[in-house]
Parts: sequence; structure tokens; C-alpha cells
Amino acid sequence: MTVAFGTRRLAVRKTVWWAALAVCCAVFALHFTFIEIVNMPANPIKLQYYDLLDAYVNPFFTQNWSFFAPDPIANDLSLFVRAQRRGAGGKMLQSPWYDVSDALIDASNGKPLSPIGSENLALSAAVVQFVNAINKTPSATFERRGQKYVKPHLKTSIDPADATLMARIGTAALLRQYGAMRLDRVQIALRLYRFPRFTERSKPDRPQDGHLVMLEWQPAPAVAPL
Repeated sequence: MTVAFGTRRLAVRKTVWWAALAVCCAVFALHFTFIEIVNMPANPIKLQYYDLLDAYVNPFFTQNWSFFAPDPIANDLSLFVRAQRRGAGGKMLQSPWYDVSDALIDASNGKPLSPIGSENLALSAAVVQFVNAINKTPSATFERRGQKYVKPHLKTSIDPADATLMARIGTAALLRQYGAMRLDRVQIALRLYRFPRFTERSKPDRPQDGHLVMLEWQPAPAVAPL
């Protein structure tokens, strides 16, 4: 039987189209399966494949459902950065602390497709992951009168990957604020705010209650301003 060239080409196109659709559906199904498992309570599958799930989900697909009862958000996290550079005569000059988190939020407001929005999402995930690493590291905390506290000075070795990401984004934000300049060292810090519980809802916000956790000084990474 002779098949017209146009008919054969149309059949090939349909085959390719259906194959592409099947692949896309499989990818989406796998993606949402990973997300669903990550957000489930602890279970054998989640524990067995935790490293794989964590590598896939972080930093861009991290989700947090603590906004809803019965476990509403109890803390807020902000990233700060400061830098040092060598000035005239070899004197080391130091900048004040700069609030990277608020700056990125303000810059991305009303711009959902802005690259800064992606940076803000990656930074938020890195900050949360670093705090999780702190909670899993006994040497990073201490107890006093039955309460657990985070030490004010920490090593980046607690979570090197997220510490590097925070340093890079923090440096880029600092260069955006002060203009491109040569920086020698940067230091990042996390401020942990604890929200008042429902019974204290009438109390005003008091940012000074936030606890500042500083990481060790690092060589300034070579990045472009945000």
C-alpha cells in the first residue's frame, strides 16, 4: 500500500506530540510525588530517600505549611551582611550591617517575574536550611535554665553549601546598595525573631528582641551586583 508523504509526516508528528505529552505528564507526576512525600509526616519512604528528596526540592521547591493551624509560624528569619575592605594606608574599613532579606523583598514587590524574586526564593530556602542545620548540631546551641539558645558565633562548616549561597547573595546585595567595589571579606548573620503567641497578640512588635547569630568572616566571593 502506498502512503502519501504528507500523511506519513502527519502521523510522525502525532507520534512525537503524544510522546512529548507522555514525558511531560510523567515529569509532572514525579515532581508532585516528590513534593507530596516531602510535606508528609515522617514515614519510612521519606526517611529512606531523604537525601534525594532534599537535593531535588531545595532551594526552589521548598514549601512550608506552618502558616496554618495548629502550628502557625512562630519565628521570622532575616539575613544581614557586612563587609570589610582595605583602604588607603592598608587600614581595614568596615561597613554597617545591611538587611539583605528586607532589601530583596522590597526590590521584588510587584515584580513576580523579576530575577530578584528567584534570588529571594533561593535565599529564603538557604536560610531555613541553615537554621535546620543549627538545630541538628549540638555544638551550635547551649542550654540555660532549661531553655535552648543558639550560640552567637558559628562556623560555616555547619552547612557549607547554604552558607556559601547566603554569602554570595548577601555580597551581591551589598554591592547593589553601595556600588561595585572591591571587598576583601564578608560576614553574614541571621536575626531570629520570635513572634508573640496568641495570648500576647496585643503586644507591639519589638525587633530588638531578635537574636543575632553571626557566622565567621569569609573571603568576599566574586559576584556581580544584584
